[in-house]
Amino acid sequence: MMEQSNESIQGTIAERRSQRIELRIPVTVHIHHSSGVRVYDAELVNVSEGGAFVKGVFPIELGTRVTLRLGETQVDSQVRWVRGSSQSGFGAQ
Repeated sequence: MMEQSNESIQGTIAERRSQRIELRIPVTVHIHHSSGVRVYDAELVNVSEGGAFVKGVFPIELGTRVTLRLGETQVDSQVRWVRGSSQSGFGAQ
């Protein structure tokens, strides 16, 4: 297995971040559970080709199906990672 240098890894991280579009857009999150759908207000913080980060405080697990609604636009996605902290939210793809 080929190892990457720390400089190479940092370059890859910087490239990835440069491809994100930083936003602060209100979004409605529809979380799909076996018992129905729960709706929460949140904030779309950034988007990229690979997905988006949605900031908010609500119970959610990896793999959960969600629908993000921005006005008339609706995007179905799946939770790929969850962050719990002052920057709570999830990564959707």
